[in-house]
Amino acid sequence: MADLAYHELYQIDPVAARRLLVETYQETSSVRATAHRWHTSRQVVRLWVRRYAAEGEEGLRDRSSVSALHHAQV
Repeated sequence: MADLAYHELYQIDPVAARRLLVETYQETSSVRATAHRWHTSRQVVRLWVRRYAAEGEEGLRDRSSVSALHHAQV
């Protein structure tokens, strides 16, 4: 499935795309190699690897931005 770029897979299923990033990182132990393989940035790889490490599968799900919007309006 690595013949798809991350952003292409993300359009199909965001959580699956993030899970594959994390799995690739676990296989390679390299943020750079993972980013290169999935045609994405190292920052994106780090984000999802860190969230997965902190929260498990739940960390790969979208987060609501309602609270951020609410704080900006105050």
